[in-house]
Amino acid sequence: MTDFGISHKRWLQGSPYQSIDNTMLDATVSYDVLHNLVVKAIELSNNPTLGVLVGHRLTLQSHGILGYALMNSENLLSAAQLVEQYISLRFPLINISNQYQGDQFIIELNEKFPLNEIRNLILEVILVAIKSALDQLMPQLKKHIAISFPYANNKEKVYDSLKDCKLIFNSSCASISIPKELMLETVPLANLAAYKEAEILCAKELKNLNQESAYKSRVKQKILANSENFPSQAIMASWFNMTSRTLHRRLISEGTCYREILED
Repeated sequence: MTDFGISHKRWLQGSPYQSIDNTMLDATVSYDVLHNLVVKAIELSNNPTLGVLVGHRLTLQSHGILGYALMNSENLLSAAQLVEQYISLRFPLINISNQYQGDQFIIELNEKFPLNEIRNLILEVILVAIKSALDQLMPQLKKHIAISFPYANNKEKVYDSLKDCKLIFNSSCASISIPKELMLETVPLANLAAYKEAEILCAKELKNLNQESAYKSRVKQKILANSENFPSQAIMASWFNMTSRTLHRRLISEGTCYREILED
């Protein structure tokens, strides 16, 4: 937003945040907050290249332990499988599925639920981020990659920075395709020991994320079961054998809070 001449204060006005900096790299943001911030970014920037620009900035180094694991992958197949399994650590709004189709390997993106007006921008960001990751892992791959967008190209020059690969529009899905024969080529900087160590940490993060997510779901179930007399946060916490403060921290780590769940 700074690059577009828009102050963070103006962009974040009305959100739970007064600023966004490096301390928030691993923070979890609720979908409602993210949706509102993305919509506001689109409106304030008035720049159709926003999604592509953000995607280019999301290098492997910006993806924490998942990015580190990817940098040390043995080949593109192991990297693609890693992204398929652990994408929710970085982009929880979508699922990724990998498959061979003829002589191509397809990395397909699917929304977990309808993203509506932020759909195209989110898909652009993730597609370009994956393309950027592939460029880092194997720079010579560029001319062999095809990126498919599930909408028309009605934004002139928006995709100029992606013309080193093939672009397909009005596709049935958002995807990236790579020639099958390149998937097992060794990544130049591969480090199997570092990869295995990082993959173990990814698995731990995913397990923690899944356990944490259970609290939001369990709180909702308790509220529905007591809809005639909504319990206070303190009472709800006691049902989980924890303090109100601990429950609050658990919900905040999932990008929500007790009040938001009640209002839903």
